[in-house]
Amino acid sequence: MQPKNSTQIGAQILDFRTSLLRFLIVLSIILLFVKIFIPPGHVQSFSGSLFGWLVLAIFVIMPLSPIISIIKTIGYILTGRLHFPKNRVGETVVDEQGKKFTVFRQVVVNSMKGQAIQPGVLLTLHFKVTNMSPKVNQFYSLLPLPLYIGDHGFRSKLFTIQGEDCQSIYEWDTVQDAENYIQSIALKSILLRSVPGSFSYKIQPMHD
Repeated sequence: MQPKNSTQIGAQILDFRTSLLRFLIVLSIILLFVKIFIPPGHVQSFSGSLFGWLVLAIFVIMPLSPIISIIKTIGYILTGRLHFPKNRVGETVVDEQGKKFTVFRQVVVNSMKGQAIQPGVLLTLHFKVTNMSPKVNQFYSLLPLPLYIGDHGFRSKLFTIQGEDCQSIYEWDTVQDAENYIQSIALKSILLRSVPGSFSYKIQPMHD
């Protein structure tokens, strides 16, 4: 039997967490009905407290949980795996339409044992921001970092800007990791400052 790599193990953990999440959601709905229809008393008080703990548990175990990502980000900092290289800051990056963007930040997480040395997928995001200066935009782009740096498969992100136009270039382990991020709470929080309808993305494998 061949040993499983970190990607396979991570996928199995994600499947388990998804199944557990579904169970907790169903249980939470049942407890919510109990809280609504049972008269006030010890049972309702207990069900209300349990409902609160279940909601917290859902946020912790949900796939791409922001809480887990924050904890893992702290771990990356303490173990020296998280880096903010300066060598590409100020570099000009040209997108597929020929538009030029300037790099203002890069974040990189070192690979761990059992993980491929090089990432496998490139995810490029485009969106537009208005009523916000580039400096303010760059500051706000820092705030969601802990919400996704710890996500499964995250390897790096290149922050680029050109006036109101933003381009983010991510490296992920797999296509599934990138697709999961597209649906994540972290990305939705990033896009809160974007112009409605301006968001687009492309997922591209880096190897044949």
